[in-house]
Amino acid sequence: MSDLRVTPRTIALIDRLYNPDNLNISQDTRLYSDLGIMPKKMIELVMDIEDLFDVAIPEHQFENFETIGNIISFVNQAKYKS
Repeated sequence: MSDLRVTPRTIALIDRLYNPDNLNISQDTRLYSDLGIMPKKMIELVMDIEDLFDVAIPEHQFENFETIGNIISFVNQAKYKS
């Protein structure tokens, strides 16, 4: 089960706060190589995602977030487990 609003809300947040070059982003956009999100910014991004969706993301999970889609999958699993 998932919430169809997770994808557009996640993309909108990342586009607004973490996309200074105004790239056309999607679930396949890579956080590090496409957007240049380095570890310090990744912590900020994770905190923004936690606030947006009221989820807790363990620190060891950060390294699994290579793409926007990885974040979306985590949020869907954390919030909407069946």
